[in-house]
Amino acid sequence: EAIASYDKAIASNPTVAKTFYNRGASKANSSDFEGAIEDYNEAIALNDEYREAYRNRGIAKINLLNRAKANPAEKLTLEQTQSACEDFNKAAQLGDKSVDNEDMLFLYCTKR
Repeated sequence: EAIASYDKAIASNPTVAKTFYNRGASKANSSDFEGAIEDYNEAIALNDEYREAYRNRGIAKINLLNRAKANPAEKLTLEQTQSACEDFNKAAQLGDKSVDNEDMLFLYCTKR
């Protein structure tokens, strides 16, 4: 129901980054990571300093990669996570401290 509500809000005013962000979060919670990434892209296009959108887009990218892995025990490579790491680093650069607190940079963006 939340996604349908955000669809209506976006249809009436497609210039509000927060609405795209919220719909992206709802899609991510429903495991629609591709749809979430698209909405985070829109939120960032409307506000290129939307640190939470960068962080959540990075998380959605990681979740998408993890879901696609054939072997769940296999770790993602730095090459696979590069785009997500760019998002995490941008979020951190914009002042999002939760990226470090959640260990996203350490888990996915450092040499292993």
